[in-house]
Amino acid sequence: MDLKPLPVSSALDQYQKQAEELLEAHRSGDSQAIRVIHENHPRFLDSKIPWLPKDLPDSEIRSAALELADAQLTIARWYDFQSWPALAEYVEAVTRDGSPVFQFESGVEAVITGDLATLESLLRENPELVRARSTRVTHFDPPVHRATLLHYVAANGVEGYRQKTPKNAVEIAKTLLNAGAEVDALADMYGGHYATMSMLVSSCHPAKAGVQVALVDTLLDFGAAIEARGSAKWGSPLLTACGGRLGAAGRSSATARDRRPSKPASRARASRATRAGGDRAAAPRCGRRPKPIQPRRKPFPLDAVASGHSSRP
Repeated sequence: MDLKPLPVSSALDQYQKQAEELLEAHRSGDSQAIRVIHENHPRFLDSKIPWLPKDLPDSEIRSAALELADAQLTIARWYDFQSWPALAEYVEAVTRDGSPVFQFESGVEAVITGDLATLESLLRENPELVRARSTRVTHFDPPVHRATLLHYVAANGVEGYRQKTPKNAVEIAKTLLNAGAEVDALADMYGGHYATMSMLVSSCHPAKAGVQVALVDTLLDFGAAIEARGSAKWGSPLLTACGGRLGAAGRSSATARDRRPSKPASRARASRATRAGGDRAAAPRCGRRPKPIQPRRKPFPLDAVASGHSSRP
């Protein structure tokens, strides 16, 4: 089977069709169906690290007895919804003509695909959209991440299938910021509260697209903070960006030394740290399974500061 994301305004019966096709493909031993089920159905995920698939052979997934409800749950989780009812609630809201949910989700699609013309049109029609928040109920911690459109530029902490960076991401970010986006707005991600900058400097997607440093500079131009904001349990964006080159002692001394940097020095350190990057594995949620990457500018994984492991894929 070839499972692909449906358009924003798709009806529930289209998701239902995907669930039925997934169930049928599983029963026929289709390799993608087995992978999708293994990586998304809670039965086959680690109990302590809920996004991590258990180390199981494909034969065990293939022989598992699954019903339509299992396929529906798998599809919902593939779209990063908490459950099938949560997906159904979203579909009901997004398919209402002119609904705020439809406007926001359309804005997200414009951001992640680099559709600048559509984004500008949406912002002209509804200037408040730039401050709107996601209402999706996910299986993350916490369930509602409340991301703004600007957070989606960072390609981190939001829906996995939406973590992508278009080549014109800088133009997209500038359009949002010029329209009034709050550069340091906090979203509820990874069990804490984070601004776009923290998500950006720890994301592999902007790095692989070659725009990470330019995006950092853009956020700084609009006054983004490089010190910790909200409940940033992994530290400030500055220390996150350079954390790959600092040991525990280095981070401690850097924290004390850089507590109140001047703006020019802060900006220079932020850009240098992002260019230098780290030398660890992929940033949080870069792909369904954590794996090493080798972009020209390698970002340091945000939650590796705390745990030494990648976060949910």
